[in-house]
Amino acid sequence: MEAALKCEQFDPNTNVTDRHDLQQTTLGLNYFFRGREDKVQVNYVWKRERAQPTDNDALLLQWQKFF
Repeated sequence: MEAALKCEQFDPNTNVTDRHDLQQTTLGLNYFFRGREDKVQVNYVWKRERAQPTDNDALLLQWQKFF
């Protein structure tokens, strides 16, 4: 089992607060099985828009197969 944390910030124009300003925080867990041939990832992404807050957080589930 592996835990991961990612923080992102994007502001294309630092002179104004507008709809393009974005902050995201991702918290994830990775679970490996069959050695490291298979991986299941679960991520929760908190998205924060400054100008127009939107309820658009995301829960992601992914399976990866190594071969």
